[in-house]
Order: sequence, then C-alpha cells, then structure tokens
Amino acid sequence: MKSFNRFLGFSALILVILMITSFMIAFSYTVSHPDLFDSFHISFSDSFNWNINNHKSSDYETIVEAKNFTTDNVISTISINSDFTEIIFIEEDRSDILVEQYLEKPNTSAYRTSYDVSVDDDELKIISSQSIFNIMLDRDYENKITIHVPNNVHFTTLDIKSALKEITKESILSNVDNIYIDDNIGRVTIDITSPKEVVKVTSDIGSITITGSSNISTLDLTSNLDSIYLDFDGNIDYLYMESDLGSINAIITGAIQAGNIVTDIGKVVLRFGSDIGSLDVTTSVGNIDLYMRENFSTYAQSDTGRVESDFPLGSKGSENIITIESDTGSISINAIE
Repeated sequence: MKSFNRFLGFSALILVILMITSFMIAFSYTVSHPDLFDSFHISFSDSFNWNINNHKSSDYETIVEAKNFTTDNVISTISINSDFTEIIFIEEDRSDILVEQYLEKPNTSAYRTSYDVSVDDDELKIISSQSIFNIMLDRDYENKITIHVPNNVHFTTLDIKSALKEITKESILSNVDNIYIDDNIGRVTIDITSPKEVVKVTSDIGSITITGSSNISTLDLTSNLDSIYLDFDGNIDYLYMESDLGSINAIITGAIQAGNIVTDIGKVVLRFGSDIGSLDVTTSVGNIDLYMRENFSTYAQSDTGRVESDFPLGSKGSENIITIESDTGSISINAIE
C-alpha cells in the first residue's frame, strides 16, 4: 500500500510539472507572436461559419450630447434605464433641466451604444445601453450621465434601473417622494433625510445600506447575493427585507407598524428600540438574533436549532406581535436596556 501511495504521489508531481511546463511554453510563444489570435476561424459546416477577429480598442471617440427641458415641461417623474453608466445629479441655480451624456467608446462597430432622452407627459425618460461583441478592451471608457436640476426642485418619483455604477450627489433624493432603485451589480447606499411614501431598492449582486431619520410609509429592500444593512431612527409603516444569500442587520429606533423579514441563507440581526405593531421573521438556513426593550408577545420556533429568550414566549396560533421561524438556524431573543 505504501509503494502504491508513493507511486500516486510521483505521478501527481510529474503531472503538475508537465502542466507548468506546457503553460510556460504556450505563454512564451504567445508573447513572441502577438498576432497569433488576430484572426481565428471556426467552421461547423458548409452553411455555418464563425469568424473571430481580435479587434483592439486603442482607437476611440468621445461623444458629448446635451438636451435642455424648460419649465414649460412639468416634470414630476425621472425614469433612468442605463447599463454601466455613472449617474450624477447636480442641483444649481437654473430654471430648466439639462441632461448631458459623456461617452468614450472604441471606434469600431463591435462596441455599440444607444442613448435617448425624452419627455412623455410629466415623465423625463433617459435610456442608455451598450453591447460589446468580439472586442478586447485595453482601457477603461468613461460613460456618465449628468442631470442638472434647479435648486430645491421637487419630484414625485425617481425610478432608476442601472448596472455596475453608483449614484452620486444623493442630495437630490431629499426632494423625491418615491424612490425606486433596481441595481444589477453595484452597491446601493442611501441616506433618507426627508419623509418618503415608498423607498424600494433591489440589488442582484451588491449590498444595500439605508440610513436616516425621516418617516417612510413603505420600505422595501431586496438583495439576491449580498447583505442588507438598515440603521434608521424614523417611523416605518411597512418594512419588507429579503435576502436570498446574505445577512440582514437592522437597527431601528423608530416605530414599525408591520414588517416581514425573509432570508434563504443568511443571518438576521434585529435591534428594536420602540413600538412594533406586527413582525414576521423567517429564515431557511441562518440564525436569528433579536434585541428589544419591551416584552412583546412573541412566538419563536426552529425545526433543528435551539431557541433562547429573555422573555416568556407565546404559543403558535395565539395573537402574537412577533413571529420568528427558522428551518435550521438558532433563535436568540435578548432584552436590552
């Protein structure tokens, strides 16, 4: 048996050496032949050919476009749908709204972009997209949309669907009643400084951080593959937080009329300092830690984890203010001064 194990060890070592040697030879040959992949052709049949050309993006062009919308256009909603675009809001002494696009793009048809700005009824619509096909990007290309608005302008709704980039100049958010942000990859951080009717944030791959002290009617936060952090002093009529694969950490000193918190795989930490009307917390895989000042009527149950509480727990089916359920995680309910 020892000789057989020794043989396997020598075989593995020889295999690793051969792989490293092959990689070094291939790398050396590629460096000495930089045009090796400039043209690559695949033929599946007489009727289907696939040509791959290694276009490089050293040559590029800059596109600058600006559009003004006067006060004759009563705009209550701004809707932005963009791919890989930085969105910048600037409040300044002006009476109109100016939308500027600054775009750097390779001078090739393999890098395609589209951009449109229009006003439909009371809605300002900004659509920006890009597609990349068969090109090697050898530099970063700046792509940003700057929206100049009058000082203290008020909007009913701001609806942003974006990818990768973040929103800057967040002071504009204080002048909006409803905020909808759907971000694919980037991190979303918002400070709520004025009362809101609806704040809904969805992130596919990126964390969500919400802070503030103003009241919100509906706060809806969903992250698919990252964490959610909430530090809030204001009152919330309805709170919804969901994370498929990530933790939820909430510190709320204001009152909550109703709430629903859900995670598939992730820990939940909740700290409440005021009244709770009703709250449901559910996890599939993940512990739940709850900290509260008062003895709210609470029901807690875990299929396989332990349940510990500083307060007496109610039974299922009774009128509980807080219901906590976990499939495999432990539940801890703690009293704080």
